[in-house]
Amino acid sequence: DGMTWVQSQTPTRSTMTTVSAQGAKIWAAGHDGVILHSADSGKTWKNQRVMPWSSESKEITNGSAILDTLFLDENTGYAVGSYSLLLKTIDGGATWQAISSSGSQDSNASSEMVASSSGVFDENDLAIAAEDDPHLNAITRTESGAIIVMGERGTGIKSVDEGATWQKIRLPYGGSMFGVISLGGEKILAFGLRGNIFESADAGINWTKIPSGTDISLQGGTVSEDGTVVLVGSNGSLFVRKPNESAFTKRNVQLKSGQGPAFSAIIPSSTGYVLTSDLGNIIYPMK
Repeated sequence: DGMTWVQSQTPTRSTMTTVSAQGAKIWAAGHDGVILHSADSGKTWKNQRVMPWSSESKEITNGSAILDTLFLDENTGYAVGSYSLLLKTIDGGATWQAISSSGSQDSNASSEMVASSSGVFDENDLAIAAEDDPHLNAITRTESGAIIVMGERGTGIKSVDEGATWQKIRLPYGGSMFGVISLGGEKILAFGLRGNIFESADAGINWTKIPSGTDISLQGGTVSEDGTVVLVGSNGSLFVRKPNESAFTKRNVQLKSGQGPAFSAIIPSSTGYVLTSDLGNIIYPMK
């Protein structure tokens, strides 16, 4: 009910960052490449995947954290994470296969910087180049089946063939997106660094910037059954867009102590919304 919580015993001490569910079957994932599975609504858990950092591995994804998961049914699921980690399962997580997301890589990126004859770097020299293996932060799916992944420094990729091939998505912004949600049809919403929000009606081909009125980074978001979109960030910040509205309205949540929680995720519930934060789980009765 979002009010009463019971801690479950799990076979890991790794930090968990994401959870997906299909009925009573739940997958939780996080650091050290850990993926846990519960077949009984979270009462008991078992390891499906553990890939901590190893001094013997030369893979760029060595020890990569998993940052988001998406399950389409009880068998088919995806996981994305740091250093372009991209995984797929077709057997409910019993096995996971790494798939290539080469469309997200920039072969022209260079890490070499040379100062001018005066010994000073100009603004172009100091600009941060695109990562060869950017972190992949969030994943969603449109109604047509397009898989959309958003990540670090403007990275976006899309697959329309169940992950077999990927193509780049061009955002009109070079900063990181921390979340992406499907709004129905081919409409998606991406959000992230410094309050940036972008909406696409065609699965990422064209984008429109949605003013947020803030430079607070947005970490989590959800859409309710009536189409209300809520995004969350630090300092107790919520950004709400009702159906048929074009702009977001900012709201603030403060605890009795006067503290503003740093929200990381939000999900609708029968009592309003459940929010996770650095100060615990919070019920927000949306009005």
